[in-house]
Amino acid sequence: MRAIVFVILTAVSVTLTASDAHAEQRVALIIGNSNYEAITPLANPQNDARLMAATLREVGFEVITVTDADRRAMGRAIQEFGRALRAAGPDAVGLFFYAGHGLQSQGQNFLLPLKANILDEADLDLEAISASDILAQMEGAGNALNLVILDACRDNPFGGSRGAGGRGLARVEAASGSLVAFAAAPGESAADGDGANSPYTRALAAAIAVPGLPIEQVFKRARIQVRNETAGRQTPWEESSLLGDFYFVPGTAAASSPSQPAATSGAVERAWAAVEDTQSQAVLEAFLQEYPGGLYAALARARLEQLEDEPEEDRVAVGIYPEQPQPTGQYQPGDEFRDCDVCPQMVVVPAGSFTMGSPESEEGHQSNESPQRRVTIPRPFAVGKFEVTFAEWDACHSEGGCHILPEDEGWGRGDRPVINVTWNRAMRYVAWLSKKTGETYRLLSEAEWEYAARAGTTTPFSTGSLITALQANHNGSARNLRRTASVGTSSIQTINRFGLHDMHGNVAEWVQDCWNGSYEGAPNDGSARMSGDCGQHVQRGGSWVEFMKHLRSARRRKLKSYLSNKFDGFRVARTLVD
Repeated sequence: MRAIVFVILTAVSVTLTASDAHAEQRVALIIGNSNYEAITPLANPQNDARLMAATLREVGFEVITVTDADRRAMGRAIQEFGRALRAAGPDAVGLFFYAGHGLQSQGQNFLLPLKANILDEADLDLEAISASDILAQMEGAGNALNLVILDACRDNPFGGSRGAGGRGLARVEAASGSLVAFAAAPGESAADGDGANSPYTRALAAAIAVPGLPIEQVFKRARIQVRNETAGRQTPWEESSLLGDFYFVPGTAAASSPSQPAATSGAVERAWAAVEDTQSQAVLEAFLQEYPGGLYAALARARLEQLEDEPEEDRVAVGIYPEQPQPTGQYQPGDEFRDCDVCPQMVVVPAGSFTMGSPESEEGHQSNESPQRRVTIPRPFAVGKFEVTFAEWDACHSEGGCHILPEDEGWGRGDRPVINVTWNRAMRYVAWLSKKTGETYRLLSEAEWEYAARAGTTTPFSTGSLITALQANHNGSARNLRRTASVGTSSIQTINRFGLHDMHGNVAEWVQDCWNGSYEGAPNDGSARMSGDCGQHVQRGGSWVEFMKHLRSARRRKLKSYLSNKFDGFRVARTLVD
């Protein structure tokens, strides 16, 4: 098996420099196919896709991610990517990353969808996706700079047939204003590696995140790191005809020696920042497997020892709270209150019942929104009127309850919803809020969130069958802000019948529940479902970067609890007690 990465950067009469590299919109599509059915499954593509997606978000890309996609899903994702790139404007940078099976035939490169069943070359046009189709979508956008990264791990099964190429993908000549990069030099094989990611993808992701590196230096660092890791058996290779400069991250590059790239230290720091608040022993063990030495390894081992000694019921991140007393008569449905000057403004939501999930007939319906079932919220509870803001988070940080000051992407803090916050850190915030006020604050359960979002409606949105650009901050119209909107003051917002703002759009909201792929076996009393895949948690409501169908009341998605990005935030709930 051979892994080849093929990267094309096409410059369209625009030169980007370190000073203006973040002035442009950056849009990426990431596809990772692992669990093939008719051909050999692959271990790493999904992991490589997730790593690249997280890395690109950190350097300012809006990322669309698809894993284990069939031909139709890949085609639709590529079309959506093309539309998003065209909407981003002529100064945009587009990036396509693919990890999975790929092959060449008669000089063309093909990507294999999950259910591809190819017996000979004649099947390729019907079963596979041509790399030229992706290039056509990107070139048709007419934007400034386009990158295509293909990490395809498979020998050509048609090596003995007429017109078929050899192993890996077809060689690509570097046209003027472009760069072509391979994970290994021609004739060499690229290793899959013993870890969760291929050596090349891991090295490339680390190099991308280093400030001040021109694109050529990014690939040079990756080449040095891969060569060191494989004891010289694999040497990545590039052809370049770039005319201008491009920086993933502007700034000053850290010094490094050819034998030990500085990206290694930065990668460890970023990896530790992503997992330092985790309550999962498995996550910490994975970190130690990837980075077994140094200061952060010692911190990870100390955290593991702490978790081993800590009773499970005392861990905030598992979402277990003290037994909840009966509700008080102090507050009535519709009442608003704050428990302190820097606490979120709360609205009391009444008890009630509703049908959770969506029917198959609803446009945008997904199977994980089924089966529909009746859920009863047995007692009133309080919900944040708005999404938690930077001002509220910063108060937590100033009092030592929240250890991280999340980036605001240059959009401003104050009354904008806090972003770049992991699920683990959201849990830390509600733990601080509970300690500060003496009340029981928490994230909403998934059932509570949908009940609060619907506010008595049964339509896809609380506004009916549609939600307009004046009612929610989302992608799909000229009025899209292309960033978060301030809570409570923007002219683009939804206020539902319960008095809650922006349950649709603006930022996707973390809820308490672990991820499950359906509602089979889910509780019907409004409580959180803390079984299933608890390494991932549910997000609700959609965000400013998503299309209308992704803002539906029933829409749900998942994300690793230690990951964060500029599309996600959260709101809080409070149990009402005597």
